[in-house]
Order: sequence, then structure tokens, then C-alpha cells
Amino acid sequence: MQGQIDADPALRMTFEGAILVEEENFPDKATYEAAAHIEACPACQRWLNRWLDAQVPERVTYRERLAKYCCLHMFEAATNAAAEVRFSFELFRLEPCWLINEQYAFANFCPWCAQRLPGQAFEAGGF
Repeated sequence: MQGQIDADPALRMTFEGAILVEEENFPDKATYEAAAHIEACPACQRWLNRWLDAQVPERVTYRERLAKYCCLHMFEAATNAAAEVRFSFELFRLEPCWLINEQYAFANFCPWCAQRLPGQAFEAGGF
């Protein structure tokens, strides 16, 4: 099926997560069966992730950046300026301090996953 991905819009859209693997999306039964297999097979899922990473290299960069944080919620709180709850880090009188919505909170644990917060920002640049 690798050679058919670019030629078959339904297959490509399935692999990119735009449509579900459902028979009505695939007029060709063999393509449907292949897509269903890929969806269920752990080895094919690993291949698909490598293929997607090659198509969209930003996926790799995003995963590497996200891995620096204790959880997805903290990543959002620290990196999204529009987040309802914002976390930021700074030194307060040379002591590590986590701020919540720009208020000195001296938080020690993540409110979402309960992991201990580090004594520095998750990333260089203050995030």
C-alpha cells in the first residue's frame, strides 16, 4: 500500500487521521482491508508513525518539546498565552518560584498530574 498512498485520497486521509477506516470510505475492498489491518496492527502503526513523521517533521519536534513537561496540561499552561490557567517560572530572591496567572504561588506540584515541578523552567526561554 505504500506506493498507493499518494494516489488514493481515502487512504491518505485515513493515515492522516481525517477520516475513519470504514468500508463506505473505500470503494476498493482490498484497500479497505489493508487500511483496517494497518489500524489494528502494532507493527504497521509503528511504520505509519514513521511515515507521518517523514511527511510532517514538526510532529517530531512537537513530541520532543512535549516530553520536557510533566503532562499535556502543564505544557498548555506554560506555553499557551491564551490558556485559562497560566504557569510560568522565575527566580524570586534567588529562590525558584512557579507563578500561576502571574501571581507568585511557589507551587511545588502540578495541579493536573501531581508530579513535583522542577526547580527551573521546563525549557530554556522560561517555558
